[in-house]
Amino acid sequence: MANFDRDVDRIEKTVQDQLTLKRAHVSIRDAHLSLILGVAVTGFTVITIIFTPLTFIVSLFALALDTLLQNQFQFGGTGGIDEGARSEPSPAFKSSYVGKWFGEYNASVVGRKPL
Repeated sequence: MANFDRDVDRIEKTVQDQLTLKRAHVSIRDAHLSLILGVAVTGFTVITIIFTPLTFIVSLFALALDTLLQNQFQFGGTGGIDEGARSEPSPAFKSSYVGKWFGEYNASVVGRKPL
């Protein structure tokens, strides 16, 4: 009977060691996968930081500047209470011009068939 108890203890210890090794393996694998995910997110962040402003700047080159400048006027620029504190006029766009673009956009979205 003592021999049987020793065998049971030895098997139990072996099973516990195997479970500990499996848990360690899963932990290492999760750490490796999270490292890969972190590198991917970092790469995506760098690409986004570079290409978002670049896309905005490139889209400025696609604008029809002559049309924009025709619909622009100088706003403000009057002196305040103190004659020494004069502000420079700032460019603004006519509301009819801006409203036309919003109306065309809304019409294109509403007229589109749902996916």
